[in-house]
Amino acid sequence: MTIVWLNGASRKGLEDKFPLQDIEIGCNYIRRDRKVNHVIAFDQPIVKALSQNLEEGVKYYTRSEWGKPGQWITVKQWKTVDPMNSGMMALLLATRLSKEDIYILGMDWGLSDISVYDYGKNKESIIKYTNGCKRQVKTLSETHKIIAVHNGLPDIDIPIIDKQTFLVKFK
Repeated sequence: MTIVWLNGASRKGLEDKFPLQDIEIGCNYIRRDRKVNHVIAFDQPIVKALSQNLEEGVKYYTRSEWGKPGQWITVKQWKTVDPMNSGMMALLLATRLSKEDIYILGMDWGLSDISVYDYGKNKESIIKYTNGCKRQVKTLSETHKIIAVHNGLPDIDIPIIDKQTFLVKFK
């Protein structure tokens, strides 16, 4: 199983409920809350902040304009999927690293714009997704089984399972 941690508040309470999976990818400051083996940072200020304390054994990914050779790995466009934010970049990376089912936690698209992290911006201005993001997820779901874990109904055209059903997989 492959896990992708987005920054939506719906992921809260799951951070310590199951063991580290072989492939876990998280966005931005995920290591504050959960040990993962892959970290994605799309924006330059976050890349700079994380670069001050890169952890051994963790792989760090960004777009080509921000990465430092030897420290950051570039996530490149695939077919029509060109990552527009850290979440899309994390999902694209998951499809490149794994053939297993991909579970997305913290995907609150269409339900909330609240992030688990404070980026020093007006929270109302943070855009979590666009129609382009939705189309790209649909494209990636044509080659991989991608499931959102959420107790509500995020605005996405992939299967959704509730948190309890997801956690049963670890019993």
